[in-house]
Amino acid sequence: MSTLREKREMENKIKLDNIQQLHNAVLQFSNNTMEIKKLLVSVLIAFFTIVVAIDNKFETFADFHIIILSVIIILFWLLDAQSYYYQKKLRSRISKLQSELSESVKYEEVKTCKLVIISIFNVSMFIYWVALGIVLLLRVMVLK
Repeated sequence: MSTLREKREMENKIKLDNIQQLHNAVLQFSNNTMEIKKLLVSVLIAFFTIVVAIDNKFETFADFHIIILSVIIILFWLLDAQSYYYQKKLRSRISKLQSELSESVKYEEVKTCKLVIISIFNVSMFIYWVALGIVLLLRVMVLK
């Protein structure tokens, strides 16, 4: 009886350690998403500075520049969405481990397809929507 109890306690200790490690990984992914957004803003500022320095006129903002801007924003968006996706996957794993430790915690697995869509189109991706909106406005201004 005692060995069964000790085995269960050891399994619970391992699960708690796994939860702590997964939590640390989630925090790291969370920090990475913020750094990705900061890097995007830096790249966009550098891009505009280079374009203005080379062209010396904002009116010559060409379709080529619009395409480059759009590609930069979309690549950062996908990179950020990937980090968000892995955060959600790790949180799901944490919930599963918590449900195994406690009967009061219910575990519901999220389908991968739904998780991908949630990762790409969530509120934390608002900066990319705004950036793409600005690019579209620039495109409309160039056409005038």
